[in-house]
Amino acid sequence: MYTYANSSPRGVYELIPYSLPQFHQTKKCAYVDFYCYDPVSDSMRRKKYYLNRLKTAKERKARATELISVLTYRLRSGWNVWVKTTTLRENTPFAECLEQYKSYCQRSAEKGTMKEKTAYGYLSYLCIFTDWVEKNGIPLKYSYQVDRLLITDFLEYILIDRESTARTRNNYLIWFSAFCTWMVGKGYLRENPCSKIQKLREEPKKRNALSTDEIKQLQGYLDRTNKHYLLACLMEYYTFIRPIELAQIKLEHINLKEQRVFVPGAISKNKRDGMVGLNDTIIRLMIELRVFDRPGCCYLFGKDFRPSEHQAQSRIFRDYFVKVREALRWDMSKQFYSLKDSGIRDLANAEGIVVARDQARHTDISTTNKYLKGDSLTVHEETKHFKGAFREPGESSAAPSVKGASAHAANEDRGAERPGCAAQQAQVRQATADVLLPLETAAVKAERPREKEGGTPPMGGKDAPTETSAPQLAAAEIDKAEDGESPANKARDFGSLLAGKVADGKKKRRRITVYKIFSASGGDAGEAGS
Repeated sequence: MYTYANSSPRGVYELIPYSLPQFHQTKKCAYVDFYCYDPVSDSMRRKKYYLNRLKTAKERKARATELISVLTYRLRSGWNVWVKTTTLRENTPFAECLEQYKSYCQRSAEKGTMKEKTAYGYLSYLCIFTDWVEKNGIPLKYSYQVDRLLITDFLEYILIDRESTARTRNNYLIWFSAFCTWMVGKGYLRENPCSKIQKLREEPKKRNALSTDEIKQLQGYLDRTNKHYLLACLMEYYTFIRPIELAQIKLEHINLKEQRVFVPGAISKNKRDGMVGLNDTIIRLMIELRVFDRPGCCYLFGKDFRPSEHQAQSRIFRDYFVKVREALRWDMSKQFYSLKDSGIRDLANAEGIVVARDQARHTDISTTNKYLKGDSLTVHEETKHFKGAFREPGESSAAPSVKGASAHAANEDRGAERPGCAAQQAQVRQATADVLLPLETAAVKAERPREKEGGTPPMGGKDAPTETSAPQLAAAEIDKAEDGESPANKARDFGSLLAGKVADGKKKRRRITVYKIFSASGGDAGEAGS
């Protein structure tokens, strides 16, 4: 039996990591103690249970006997006082846990439940984590020691010591969360400690979409050099199929009659079957390259981007685009995947974002919006001509009915310049006529007594007016206002003045000041500025 004071070799307490509890009683205190191995400090630590609250020595001895019996049973059952666990699986050695996780990743990749690329990435992350643990001498003995503090220190090492970006650090966090979820399922952890760790804000990706001129430049260059790679670019631009999926598309997945491509769930990213449209431009190039002369079991893109029975790696699209980018002297922001960004942008602007979402096989439209940034975003035409509550600059703040008619009439000239506004203009004219006709009639009646008093020529003469138009009434009102007409008369004929402005928008206006507008009942209807 090994105790802390024993000088036996270290391998003894690795076999029996505890000592049996004993009872000690002195004049001042009474307690039960034992030694137990602490995996965190990698040493034997002493644990005491004091019995000073019991008054008599007989009671202390009886309680100590019972306590020793319980502690001995629990220690022999595998309980560790320094390990805060609820199940025995949480005491599983971490090395054994790692071996099982590696076997899990390898078997999942072989059976197809996990992509080989994903399994390879997970094992790479795991290797970097274990190297960091060994390098820093962290005593990671049991699975329960994988806690939030340990994971946070490792993520800081990735971000600061390795000088990685926030996106890379978040990728390590995603892997660690998946690893801890697996440990929770196996019973090695009580809960996932990554759930309380926040992601860092990531910078936008450096990949940019291709402009229209750049797409034409790319097509011209590939027309001369490699038309089979041009077909791959057209597939990425029109169908939005991911490169790793594009490398696994077979000729039997393509339906020329219905112009569509079937993406099986076995090769899809979201593990669901998908169907995308096949553009006319792609079909013409396929026929020109005699793609369908090969059997349907062949992959669409094999070696040298030609149909082949052997599957090619998805990196061939990215590697060849680097050569094309150097030949065209583009910057690093132009990538093969930029063709998908460009295609989603152009299709969303031409046919709507819902069509682009379905073609890209996105489950939510917010994912499609990530591909639309900067000048790729659309603007609705309705927002450009929306008539709000604010009046336009220079518009008079008259009574509500008159002001509304004036605003509609003033917008009529601008609406005439826009195509497709005939129905709207007709409604505006009708509303203007309904408002201004009673005002013009009242103005004509008010004008007739003054004509008689001033000795106007009889009707039917050479200079006799046949009809009093709105512009003539407006001109007469301006002359009378300059002669010092009363404010009441100005207010009474203000509708005629507005009618004159609306009827002839090109006529030169003269400045006039109106003090008050009176309603038909004689009350104040509002004030108008100059």
